[in-house]
Amino acid sequence: MISTVTVSTVSTVTTITTSTVTGLVGALGLIVIIALIFLLSAQEIARATSGSRRRTLARFLSVATVPLILVVLFIIGIRVAGALT
Repeated sequence: MISTVTVSTVSTVTTITTSTVTGLVGALGLIVIIALIFLLSAQEIARATSGSRRRTLARFLSVATVPLILVVLFIIGIRVAGALT
């Protein structure tokens, strides 16, 4: 009887942990996508204006967007792989 309760408890805790991690990953993906949209918009606005400070800002923002693009591609890859299985 004790082994049945232990297995049931472990199964419940695993399910709750999996649900929590899935929710956190979804929230993280949303935050990354919103940040990417913001940075790409700011980069285009900085490129459209004149001035050396704006061009420096545009270069800085282009460096900042590359890792976010890679993260978004990774998230999309994980979602597609999850949908295919």
